[in-house]
Amino acid sequence: MTLKIGQNKPQITRGSLALGAIILASALFLSGCSEKVVYNRSVAELNQKAMALLQQGNTAGAVGRLESAIDLYPDEPNTLHNLAVAYQANGELDKSIVTFERLLSFPEIPDVDKVKKSLGVVYEEKADALYVKAEEAEDEKKQDEASRLKQDALAYYQKAIELYTEVLQIKPDQAMESHIDILGKKLEEEATP
Repeated sequence: MTLKIGQNKPQITRGSLALGAIILASALFLSGCSEKVVYNRSVAELNQKAMALLQQGNTAGAVGRLESAIDLYPDEPNTLHNLAVAYQANGELDKSIVTFERLLSFPEIPDVDKVKKSLGVVYEEKADALYVKAEEAEDEKKQDEASRLKQDALAYYQKAIELYTEVLQIKPDQAMESHIDILGKKLEEEATP
C-alpha cells in the first residue's frame, strides 16, 4: 500500500499488490513447511518410541504408537512397514497382511524385496495357525471345517511361495530357494489325501 501526500486514504498500487502477494505466498509456504517438518518429526518420534516398545516386548504399545503415526501421515512407508511388523509380533496376522499389502500397492517403496519376504513370512504364519485350527477341528470331529481350514492354509502357503519367488527374481538367495522347495513339498503332501 502506498500513501500519497495530500490524500487522506491509502491508495493501493500495482507494486504494492505484487509485494503483498509475495509476502502472503512466502508466509503460506513457510507455514506449510514448518508444519510439515513438525508433522514428520512427530511421526519419526512415534516410530522411534514404537520400535523401542517393540524391542521391550510391549507389542500392544508399539501398535498403538504406530497407529497414531499412521493417523498423522497415512502413506508413510516406513511407518506402514513398522506397523505391519508390530501387528505380526502382536499376533494380529490379518492386520499385518492388510498393512503389508497396502504398502506393496505403493508405486515405489524402498527395499521391496524385504517387504515381500516379510509378507511371505506372515502368510506362512497364517497358514500354520490355520493348520492348528484344522487339527483342532478334526479332533472335534468337524471334518467340513477342518477341510476348509486346510484349504485356506494351502492358499496362504501358495501366496508365500509366490512372493518368495518374486524375491528371488530381485535378489537370488540359496536359502530362499531351499525354503521354497520345502514349502512346495508341503503343499504337494497336503494336497494329496
